Parts: sequence; C-alpha cells; structure tokens
Amino acid sequence: MTKKNRSKRESVRVRVSFNLLFSLLSKDEYKDIKETYIAHKTSDREGSVPSSLHDISYEISSIDVARNMDPAIATMWVSIEKRLDFIISMLSSQGKEELNALEAGCTDICSNGVGFISPGALEVGSLLKMRIFLPISPPMLIVCIGKVLRTAELKGDSSQKKGFKTAAIFIAMNEDDRDKLVGYIFKRQRELIRYNKGEGQ
Repeated sequence: MTKKNRSKRESVRVRVSFNLLFSLLSKDEYKDIKETYIAHKTSDREGSVPSSLHDISYEISSIDVARNMDPAIATMWVSIEKRLDFIISMLSSQGKEELNALEAGCTDICSNGVGFISPGALEVGSLLKMRIFLPISPPMLIVCIGKVLRTAELKGDSSQKKGFKTAAIFIAMNEDDRDKLVGYIFKRQRELIRYNKGEGQ
C-alpha cells in the first residue's frame, strides 16, 4: 500500500451509532497485554462467530425441533442460533471478566480512533481496553487498547442525553482487525452516500 493510499484509508471517518464497552487500564496492565493485542487478532484471542452456514459442527438431525423442518431452513436456524450464542457470549459472559466495564455510545470511527459518549469524564491520556462490536454480518468483535485524546461535557437541555464527548486513538490493535474495521468503515461510508443521495432527490 502506498503512503498516499494508507493516508487516505486512515483519514476516512464515518458517523456510527452502536455501543462499545471500555474499562480503564493501568500503565502496567497496558505493558502486559500490548504485544499480545498487536500480534494476535481478536478472533484468535477470544474466539469468533461462524463465518458461514457450513461451520456448523454438529448434526442437524440431533436437534428435536429441527427433525420435521425443511433441511435448508433447519440449517439456517441452527446457524442463527450459533451466531446468537456468540453475540450473547461477547456481550455478557465475556464482559463478566471486567466488572468495571462501562458502556458508551460510538458517534464516529476511523481506522485510527473512535469518538464516543462516555457516562463520565475521562482524563486525557487514560488508557482504555475497548470492546467494539461492529454491526455487520457475520458479527465481529474488535478488542483493542485506546488512549483518550480529549473529552468535553455535552451541553443541552434536560431532554437530551447527558455525558461526555470523548475521542480516543487506537494504540494497540492487530492489523487484521484494523483491516476488518476499514472494510466496515468503507461499507458504512457507501451507505451514508446512498442515504444522502436519496435525501436530495
């Protein structure tokens, strides 16, 4: 990839609306896990969702409910079940290991960082372990480390959501994860372009 293309890839930032989980890291914790997060993609560290209907590892006929179904429908049903299991594990059981994890709403994202609304103020320079669950099919989880660049309290009336607009840069992310994130960003960019064209007609 040329320097110009890399710069273009890194500069694309899109508006998004999904949640992430984050927890504060100490400098020592960061040093302990930094190399692992860079060297190994999230799916290697934490497991991944089946990528296709052919990843089903058990016999459809062994499931009572599926015995009277059309085979194609039964296969899709089991695939959906497995994907839901993955989503639940990512959002619940995996989160239990971090009892201090907080939920935040992403507002924008690029390959180098993310903007989000945090429930409380975060100190500039804070290190964050971030669990970003991209709303794509199949679902994808990226777990990386970020560093807070800036934060500002949201101003508004009582009807508006309170919180702090926070910007963080990714400082430890596997490159395969980053490539998947870039793919999502360009997909989201195309969706926004189509939406804006529709608004103008």
